[in-house]
This record gives sequence, structure tokens and C-alpha cells, in this order.
Amino acid sequence: MTIFVFQFIQGDKQKLQYFVSIAANLRLDGMLVTADLVGEKATAGFMIMFNSWLASIKASGVSNGEVIAAYALKTSLRWMSECEYCSILAQAGFSKPVRFFQSYIWSGWVTTRIK
Repeated sequence: MTIFVFQFIQGDKQKLQYFVSIAANLRLDGMLVTADLVGEKATAGFMIMFNSWLASIKASGVSNGEVIAAYALKTSLRWMSECEYCSILAQAGFSKPVRFFQSYIWSGWVTTRIK
């Protein structure tokens, strides 16, 4: 299981290596559950989800500093589309992932090691 790690790894090669190392520690057909921030920042759909997420954070009563930190994720991360994310999983030796969860810009998938 890997939860909210991938998006903080710098560089596409390092992101691939992260999942390769996980695959190396799983048996064939071993299951991986993963959840990360994924989205195409330039799309209207992304902005709707991102702004809705920010609104829900504000409504929960967190501090302004926490809202500002959340907003900074929009520019501080290398956002990947779901297609890119799934491609990296495939390159690392995993089956096509099945999304089992989404909450705004957070998504979760389950996949298995196939090679």
C-alpha cells in the first residue's frame, strides 16, 4: 500500500523507479493499493475539483495557513493525468489499475504485479 507519496517524488524517472521498487518487493499477482493526487491541471474539470476541494477545506474550519499550503500544491507539484499515472504503473510491471475511490483531486486505485 502506498498512500499520498507519489506526488511528492520529484522527477518522472524517480516516480517510475518508486513503483519499480514496490513491484520488486511483491510476488507475481501481488496486490498494490495506491492513492495519490492526480489530475490534468490545465483542464476545466481539474479546476472545478481543485476549487471544490479548497472550499471544503475552508468550510472545515482549518487555519488560513493550511488553506494557503493546500492551494500551493497546485503549482508546487508536477501534476500527472490519470493516463500518465497508469502508464507509469504499467511500465513498472503492474496491471491496468482499477479506481476504487475519488474525493476531489485525490484518487485511489488497486492493481496487481504482472511482471
